[in-house]
Order: sequence, then C-alpha cells, then structure tokens
Amino acid sequence: MYYYNNLRKHSGIGKKTPFQCLKEQLPEINESIKFVQPFLLDNVSVQLHPWSGYNVLAQNLSVC
Repeated sequence: MYYYNNLRKHSGIGKKTPFQCLKEQLPEINESIKFVQPFLLDNVSVQLHPWSGYNVLAQNLSVC
C-alpha cells in the first residue's frame, strides 16, 4: 500500500505517485497520512451486527 501510493510512479497521472498528485490538489494535507495502517472492511462489516455481514459485502461489485 505504501509503495503503491508513495513510491511507485503512475503513467496515468503524469508519472507521479498518487500522493504527489494529491499533494498538488491539497497542498495543506498532512504528510503523516502516508503512513496510515490499512484495515480490511470485511472484518469491520461482520462485527457491526450479529448477522454474517455478507449482505454488506455483496454490494461491493468488483470488475474483473
């Protein structure tokens, strides 16, 4: 995640990293957000209610 957003340059955004592109749009953004730990929403959704959570996850359509 860190590599993809902060080190890897993307051809679709002018050979910049996603964070560089974000920083151009929001110069006041705090640099510390580069180090935010990701978390899986699958785990969060099943802990919201006693049901299994599949109805929440099923709404996330993926394009393959």
